[in-house]
Amino acid sequence: MKLTRDYLTSDELIFVVASLLEKNNAVEREIAKVGIVAQCLIDDLGEYTDCNSIYDKVVSEGIDFDSVVNYKTIDELINKEIGADKVLKDFLDDLNDKLDKSIKKLPKDLKNFKIDEFIEQLKEVVK
Repeated sequence: MKLTRDYLTSDELIFVVASLLEKNNAVEREIAKVGIVAQCLIDDLGEYTDCNSIYDKVVSEGIDFDSVVNYKTIDELINKEIGADKVLKDFLDDLNDKLDKSIKKLPKDLKNFKIDEFIEQLKEVVK
């Protein structure tokens, strides 16, 4: 078993990342990543029915994908799509939208403004 080249093409990179985003957890993503990259870069891989079998074969043969130029890029792209930064950004965007809507509901005449009602509205926004 030998790598045919030391990089993934742009189409392969797009396919790998899209496939990994469909997985439910980090273990499934890692196994799929190795399996899909192996299918892209190893000619004499043989016939397999799933990424688990490919993963087992690649690991048992000691194949190291660290020499693949853009192999680490896969994890970086996945992290940008589902990592903490993305989750926080989505949360803040949603909070900002809710705050904008709540501010529009505030009374124009602050003379009759009741702080208790405002606090209740803020609690609803946070929920």
